[in-house]
Amino acid sequence: TCAVAVLGVANPRSACDAGGAVAIPACAASSRESVLLQMRHEKAGMELSVAAGAAEIRSGDVVRFRVLRTGKRLTATSKGEVHARWDHAGGWQEFTITRDAGDGPVLSGDAVFLRTTWKTIVTTQNQVVHSKWKNTGSWEKFLIDTKEGGAIVSGSKVFLKAHTGKNIDGGAP
Repeated sequence: TCAVAVLGVANPRSACDAGGAVAIPACAASSRESVLLQMRHEKAGMELSVAAGAAEIRSGDVVRFRVLRTGKRLTATSKGEVHARWDHAGGWQEFTITRDAGDGPVLSGDAVFLRTTWKTIVTTQNQVVHSKWKNTGSWEKFLIDTKEGGAIVSGSKVFLKAHTGKNIDGGAP
């Protein structure tokens, strides 16, 4: 079964605050407590929320992801490592979500990029997720999806699928 994680908007299109956290679910394959970022074929769902009273996630919003099963947040380090082992809610846990199609609300089925606080882009290279580069090509593109379709709003359960056809999973391997 899949655990749920949270994707949150820290503060849309402005300096980030610690207030908003949103969830994204991740499938757990073992009972180990260390949480690694990996890719899986099955859909690893996430619940999305927005800070500052916004009803929808928009291109350019700063977001955070939290694995609900563990409470750990998706983190990008200055060395390009992406993991879900810490429960901090600072700059290393903030990602700017950008639609490949440009400005506007993020919709189910949109291709999106996740830019780190280090100005690098989350990348899927084979089975590894990292943030070592500033490219915005196919390896950095994720399809964001919901079962319901439509606009991604606070509370939406979302899935992030990489170019490999696999979904991001913050659960233990």
